[in-house]
Amino acid sequence: MIQVSLTPHRNYLRASPEGSAETQKLFLLAQLTPQVTAKGALGLTFVVDTSGSMREKVQGGKTKLELLIESLRSVLSSSDIGADDQLSIVQFDDDASTVTAPTGNRQMLLNGVEALRKHSGGTMMGLGMLEALSNVPRGNVTRKVLLLTDGAAFDEDACRAVTSTYVAQNIGVIAVGVGDEFNEDLMGEIADRTGGRVIHVVAQNASPPASVNASDLPTVLGDAFKRAASEVITNLEFAVRGVKGVTLDRVTRVYPFLSESELVPFQGGAKSKAGNLEANDQTAFLLELTLPPRPPARVRIAQIGLTFDVPGEGRRGEIPPVDVVVEFTFDEGATASVNPTVMGYVQQRNLEGLVKQAAAQAQSNPQAAAKTIELARAMTVKLGNAAMTQVLDKASENPDDQGRRPAERSLERQ
Repeated sequence: MIQVSLTPHRNYLRASPEGSAETQKLFLLAQLTPQVTAKGALGLTFVVDTSGSMREKVQGGKTKLELLIESLRSVLSSSDIGADDQLSIVQFDDDASTVTAPTGNRQMLLNGVEALRKHSGGTMMGLGMLEALSNVPRGNVTRKVLLLTDGAAFDEDACRAVTSTYVAQNIGVIAVGVGDEFNEDLMGEIADRTGGRVIHVVAQNASPPASVNASDLPTVLGDAFKRAASEVITNLEFAVRGVKGVTLDRVTRVYPFLSESELVPFQGGAKSKAGNLEANDQTAFLLELTLPPRPPARVRIAQIGLTFDVPGEGRRGEIPPVDVVVEFTFDEGATASVNPTVMGYVQQRNLEGLVKQAAAQAQSNPQAAAKTIELARAMTVKLGNAAMTQVLDKASENPDDQGRRPAERSLERQ
């Protein structure tokens, strides 16, 4: 059902002398490839910002709203909509409403897109997300929300509260921010928690390497639609049970995009909701564990199990727990050897952390942000990531966080 490959960053870990209290990390790369071809129905809701600021012009005399309408019209006209797919359209401004109820009828959806012009007001994004919940189908479907906005939400607390429901119901959010005024921190949090991603759209010829030109928005939305429709495994969940003293600290999706997974502790271990898997593509996760000191020995340190839904077959599947076995040794030559592929993903994830740290520091402590950016730049040089080095060079020239945001977004596109 799912081909699973587990690769540790080291085959040999440092053994500890008696009485030592030193812990160490184990990074485990889990590469998952679905062996399923049957696709389930797609339940996708477009949640569109129709606030007053969406009437601002961004490209060729077009307003942001007109740009989104044209892009949605293009996607719905050219994309395959399955007989069982249920697509809907929700708008939000001062209030929120369902413009088109769940349907597979292309013309009804196109009519709903045109009707978005009738709305205007503030930016109550939380209301829009809440309204979308009543439109996302239940049952054996792939649940997605495509959130399109240009501004900072007036109701951030409501957005975070409803995101918890999205996580519980396995509804992934692809957040599309148009222009430079949207709340990228909030949208990034929503995307991370739901296993989605953030796409930043800017005017033609104004984009840094990390962003999408407005003219490319139809293609980007079309790709997001196709990816959602190609998911054959949903509601994937890791269950990691460690032996005494072993803890699971983080689970990060590192391919095809970067996204942190939430951990839910249980007795003896932790679970992680890891999102969905696409057909004919490998998805990679990085598991970070902390290990207590051990004498020389080959031992089992944890068991990793997987559970998931197969919408196309209408059933729940599982991978029985797999033992994670490592060897502790005093042989320094053996412990010095690391797996370059796993460490490459570790460094890429750490690089993202540094860039986010710099963005957080930028407004209150520009000097600290500059030092963090320089540290991140040194890491990109070591990794041979020339495109990211260029982005960070530009970021270091800016006194505020506007240079840091493109660097964050660049990591999502690598």
